[in-house]
Amino acid sequence: LASPPLALASAMGIRAQVFALLAGAGVGTTVANGSRGATCPCIDPWAEAPMQSRSGWNAAKGCLEVLGGICLPPGYGTSCDPWAGPVPECSAAPPPTWCASEWCYVNASACWQPMGQSAFLPELHFSYATCGYLNDYSESKHATALQGRTVRVSYPGDSSSGFTILTRDGKKTGSFQTFMQGIFDRFNMTVEVVPVSEESKERSPQSSFTACVHEVALNWTDLCIGNFWSTSQRRLMASFTSEVYQDLFYLVAPASKEGLLEMMRSPFRPFAPSVWLGIAGMTAVASLGMYVLERGKSMFSETTLSRGVLRSLYIGFQSMIGASSSYEAKTLGGRILNLAFGLFIMIVTASYTANLASFLVAKASSSKIDSIEGGIKAGMKFCGVSQVQESLVSMEPQLRNLYMPVRNDVEALTSLDKGICQLAILAKQNFENAQRRRGMDTHCNKVAVGQALIAIGNAMPIRSDLQAPMSWAMTVKMSSGDYEVAAAHAKQAYLEPNACRAKGASEEDGGRSLTDMASVFFIALIGMVIGLLANGFGYGSHRAMRASIKDRRQLAEQAKSEQPPTWEVTVHGVPKSPTGLTPRVVVRYVDMDEGTELPSPDFCKTHQV
Repeated sequence: LASPPLALASAMGIRAQVFALLAGAGVGTTVANGSRGATCPCIDPWAEAPMQSRSGWNAAKGCLEVLGGICLPPGYGTSCDPWAGPVPECSAAPPPTWCASEWCYVNASACWQPMGQSAFLPELHFSYATCGYLNDYSESKHATALQGRTVRVSYPGDSSSGFTILTRDGKKTGSFQTFMQGIFDRFNMTVEVVPVSEESKERSPQSSFTACVHEVALNWTDLCIGNFWSTSQRRLMASFTSEVYQDLFYLVAPASKEGLLEMMRSPFRPFAPSVWLGIAGMTAVASLGMYVLERGKSMFSETTLSRGVLRSLYIGFQSMIGASSSYEAKTLGGRILNLAFGLFIMIVTASYTANLASFLVAKASSSKIDSIEGGIKAGMKFCGVSQVQESLVSMEPQLRNLYMPVRNDVEALTSLDKGICQLAILAKQNFENAQRRRGMDTHCNKVAVGQALIAIGNAMPIRSDLQAPMSWAMTVKMSSGDYEVAAAHAKQAYLEPNACRAKGASEEDGGRSLTDMASVFFIALIGMVIGLLANGFGYGSHRAMRASIKDRRQLAEQAKSEQPPTWEVTVHGVPKSPTGLTPRVVVRYVDMDEGTELPSPDFCKTHQV
């Protein structure tokens, strides 16, 4: 470019004229003139052939006229400067960003910094880098490479993702096709569809995607449209565009079934055993503290210390389980302690509820093997698509003798059912789509476990000379969110409902099934049964006690009729034998059922013995 703006004129279809300015290719007098690049100094291309001697020199205006009526002043491009004056685009409001960037002409054979060749004046090269600026004018260069171009396009088979590239009514559609069609329309590109050759299909019988990469490598097509995993093996074959998104690969294993012991443990999993001990200890401390502060009040009127402590502990643990304090404090200290205990209960309850919800959700995605290391240690076979085998083996060399390559994700899942392999490594997006397909509800007994094993980008194989301009165009479109919009529409149009979620394993609504809550019901039922049994035992003991009291009363009445009543009273702390003492005996009436003291009737008075 004589100046970067002139490339725009060329891109707009103005036919270039060739000027024999220099005898050599970009050779001129080297000048400093503000150049910051020691390895790529500015040059003066007009030193040996002044502008005034060139065809197109306008003596009246004192400038060199070029295409589009642009008039270059003397010394144009010889030093670091924006040189924006002659360019009409830089008079716009606001001007393009490159109008403020400095550049100069350079000697292409003696420059080691980024530079560009003039499309208008091929003998000249320019560089922004030698002046300390980035080439913000690249858009014009990439746009020129794509504008009005005819591009040969090939397609692989339908993707396992279910929405990126697929065939409907004999035509290719999906998020990638919609996205790329937007680029073709923007630059008025003509698309020529080229079928993948039989030679490439025979070379890669397990993958139509690899076969399409082979087509690009042989220059039989310019671009393959689809979500291609850009593995190192494929990048050795052909160039690839920028990545559109990444696929995360997970370990897929048969879902485990919980035994009775595991089911009983599930409600207690939100907290570690040490946390449960801490909660129990704090509850016991609060209960004992409440008893000390409230002893003798309405809640703790028991006659013995042991009965009072047990009652306080019962109220404390009942408060914790019921998520609300049941104490009715009367003293100031008891009320303060009750508030602190209530705050403790609130925080514990909130933490437990949050953790329990996550555990119940995670239970549906559990397996006996939850890591690739565990599967390797157990000597299990792994099924997975052949395209990512080398990438996975590079990550985990011990997989080499355990990995069983298959053609697609459905074949991997079917091999799990047949026992050919015990585990699978699949892209999570493809695994979920396999569960969506009609008749695939048999795969609901499989889950993706653990963390993502590897991330592989999705890009498209493309001819090397188109890689930079097409990647630039894709990046511009992705920055505007065009691909996300295309993907959302494709998912809505082509993805079927998940068959496994329809059977009740839905993650989206958060609903729990009866199986998920079975452990809670079972524990509550056990508590109820124990309570009933304890009550029955207590009722029988109470009846026996009442019968014993009745028998003693009958014997006492019988003895009374036979001889004068004789009382022997033992008073705690008073000697029993010395004469002359008159101990005072207080008679109290106690409710045998509740164990609490009743108000003494009028006839219950102090008696002298």
